[in-house]
Amino acid sequence: MRYFLLYVLFLILMTMLPLNGSSSAHLNDILVVNIRLDYLIHSILFIPWIFLYMISFRPAGISEKLLMIAAGLLMAFSTEGVQYFLTYRSYNINDLLSNFLGVLLGSIALLFIPSKNPN
Repeated sequence: MRYFLLYVLFLILMTMLPLNGSSSAHLNDILVVNIRLDYLIHSILFIPWIFLYMISFRPAGISEKLLMIAAGLLMAFSTEGVQYFLTYRSYNINDLLSNFLGVLLGSIALLFIPSKNPN
C-alpha cells in the first residue's frame, strides 16, 4: 500500500509543480518516433497504476478489477483536470488521452502476467 500511495503522491506532484518552465527544454518540442515526448511520458507515468493497485489492494472479482481501471481513469482525468485551474500549467486533451492510454496499456499488460494460482 505504501508504494501505491507514494506513486499517487508522485503523480499529484507532477501535476501541481510548475514543470517545463521557460528556462528548461520544452518537452513539447521533442519527438520520439513522431510522437511528442510529453505524450509518451504521460502514458508511461500511468502504466504502473494497475500493477501498484493490484499489489496494494488485491482485487479478486471482475467488478473489483473494473473498479481498479475506473479509479485509474479517474486519477488520469483528475491530474489533467486540475491543471485547467493552475495558471502555470495548461490543460491539454491530448495529455488526458495519453494518461488514459497509460492506464489501458497497464491493464492490457496485466493480462499477460501469469496468475500465481495454479487452478
